[in-house]
Amino acid sequence: MDDVNLARTVTDMFVTEMPKYICTLKQAVLDCDSKNIELHAHSIQGAAANIGTDRFRSIAAAIESAGRSADVSKASRHIPELESQYNVAVTEIRTKIPPIPLG
Repeated sequence: MDDVNLARTVTDMFVTEMPKYICTLKQAVLDCDSKNIELHAHSIQGAAANIGTDRFRSIAAAIESAGRSADVSKASRHIPELESQYNVAVTEIRTKIPPIPLG
């Protein structure tokens, strides 16, 4: 696998799987489950760091910190921005690395 195909594979996984991670994080917030907020935000932060989406990563880090301190309200306030920055990240990724062609 060459570098371009590897980059496409990794970014395609990020784009398709991240909504599931965000959904799971949102459920942890709704459940007021600070431990899972911290856990899922940490996973999102790691994935974002691997892709190089710095703003998205920093919001996930803030949510992780809120979970660690059991501040569910603070974590909740960051969710809309996290979702917005995910969309920004996808646009930036697709501008630089087109998806793997189907077929």
